[in-house]
Amino acid sequence: MSNSIEIRPLQADHLDMAARMAAENYSLEQQTVRALPDRETAFFRERLSGVLADGTGFAAYESGTPVGFLAFGKAFEAGMGIKSVVSPIYGYGIRHERRGKILGLLFQTAAAQLCESHVQSFQVSAYAHDTAVLWEYSMLSFAMQHTDLVRSVKQPIEGTAGSAYSFRDVSGPELGRPQAVITQLYRRLLNHLRRRPLFYPCRYFLPFENRSQAFLAEGI
Repeated sequence: MSNSIEIRPLQADHLDMAARMAAENYSLEQQTVRALPDRETAFFRERLSGVLADGTGFAAYESGTPVGFLAFGKAFEAGMGIKSVVSPIYGYGIRHERRGKILGLLFQTAAAQLCESHVQSFQVSAYAHDTAVLWEYSMLSFAMQHTDLVRSVKQPIEGTAGSAYSFRDVSGPELGRPQAVITQLYRRLLNHLRRRPLFYPCRYFLPFENRSQAFLAEGI
């Protein structure tokens, strides 16, 4: 499907299209949660205009027809030097039978661009009964955090060390040196992940250099 889907930046003149899709999303949720009040398209248009004014968004097209959009607000400092972005509940809309796949393509495109601006935290919203979208977000998160999810890294790995290896503690200052062996190994791991069939968006930005204080915190 991805071969026939084109992802384009979401421009200001796409506001009406995005508002209609956001309203359709809301209507779908209303079918399950009947207590939700009715909302006109203008309600979503007003809110999306603020997001698109200084945020980041992309639209998906199939054979020239818009089939989805995803928008994030302006990046902000979330504390400890971490930049974050938020996609509000009205910040996405899908008009396609494969909702999750369209959302996945939109998110990967947006995240790849935002990551190069050193955004490290993505806060996304989805309706409670939009199961296809929720599942896609879960799978994207799994791909980005697979080491912690596949196996707890807090427990030591049992095994017998090979005789050709020696082990020693590495201090924080030593770990932080750009020429340190462990830093070079970290870079090689990232380059390995970028060539694997999983979602790792950062092409140029290496999180280690930007988050050195977190990596070198007391007790590491």
